[in-house]
Amino acid sequence: MQHKTIPGANGLVAFASKVGWLIFGTIGVNSKAEEQVLTATIDAQKPMMDFKEFWSLEHMGITLQEKAEPAFLEAYQETIQRAEDGRYMGLFPIKIGHRRIESNRNIAMILLQGLLGKTQLEDKLKYHEILQQCIRDGFIEEADLEFTGNCTYLPHRPVIKVGAETTKIRPVFDGSAHMKDRPSINDALEIGPNLSPEVLAVLLRLRQNRIAWTADITQAFLQVEIRPEHGQLIRFIWIDDPRKAQPD
Repeated sequence: MQHKTIPGANGLVAFASKVGWLIFGTIGVNSKAEEQVLTATIDAQKPMMDFKEFWSLEHMGITLQEKAEPAFLEAYQETIQRAEDGRYMGLFPIKIGHRRIESNRNIAMILLQGLLGKTQLEDKLKYHEILQQCIRDGFIEEADLEFTGNCTYLPHRPVIKVGAETTKIRPVFDGSAHMKDRPSINDALEIGPNLSPEVLAVLLRLRQNRIAWTADITQAFLQVEIRPEHGQLIRFIWIDDPRKAQPD
């Protein structure tokens, strides 16, 4: 704080701080001043618990969802493996006792037809190239048409970010889509613990030292590989030639 104050009328004091001028003091409820300022009223009689709730994560739009059973998490961790290239491999955390996975292929096909009909050819060509690059990178592969086990089809669409410096178009898959009275794939999966760091804690740690380092992992979520046991579980539909108006 800078040591500079200017007393004002009605008991108000202007204080010069590093973030600018701050005004402290009290204003009577019956004040008829023409100038209006932003004020905060604090009731000192309320318990400190109210302040703890004010700084809780829920007030920042973050809700903890640690709903998975500890026994399930321990068992699931045992299924995590490492591939030869160093990437982690895991299974989809299907809920214990969940009934058969629904195909939902019909809704995926209906939404794909709508996507092809309303998307401009230029964007379809770019989206097609993004999917082809995912194949070359080993993130997706052609489905086994002779597979007879459980599988579900996800609707997808391109999300276009004009101002993005790197990936301007990326695919987004809808795991909540489902046919009427049928569960989605999200309904079949455990939610698991909230692994997102607390925003307030991150900001406080950022200010502990003079120099802060930041880093980003390219396509971080795609670096986790699905084990062969669940390799055919999640599918999506696309076309060989994006110039076609509708899939064959």
